[in-house]
Amino acid sequence: MPVEQVVIAAGVWSRPLAKQLGTSVPLEAERGYHVMFGPQDFGLKRALVSADRSVSLIQMHEGFRATGVAEFAAPDAPPDMRIADMVMRHAKELVPGLKGEAASKWMGPRPSHPDSKPVIGRSPRHSNVFFAFGHDHLGLTMAGITGKLIAELATGKPTTVDLAPFRPDRF
Repeated sequence: MPVEQVVIAAGVWSRPLAKQLGTSVPLEAERGYHVMFGPQDFGLKRALVSADRSVSLIQMHEGFRATGVAEFAAPDAPPDMRIADMVMRHAKELVPGLKGEAASKWMGPRPSHPDSKPVIGRSPRHSNVFFAFGHDHLGLTMAGITGKLIAELATGKPTTVDLAPFRPDRF
């Protein structure tokens, strides 16, 4: 399809798209496991994080979400739900009042680079292609500034931030 400009911002799936355009990046899927418990009779006022159990717990509208443990695997590899079961077990040990089985369990892949910095910038091989991916756990947090930077690049304006640390060819 003929286009004037393209932005690759597809999370963990950006790696094969960039590769098709001739740019290799060491983007990996850092997969996080989540367990959702239904509403409970107690109120958790703040997020609870236990580093020794590798689990965090927060009250949400739908109930309580427990998250924890990260694994590196291909984005399309089947999830290892034993990890979700471990998160559930640790959450129950951490909060004895947490009752019942999980209402849902799931895994989500986060795009991560070895240096924990996203790729933001123009493709080294195609001047009309822009990369904006690999924000680790901060994709939504950094979406606004990343969008602004890509818009500045695409319109030929000076960027608000020096993009040298985020170059696609830095690896």
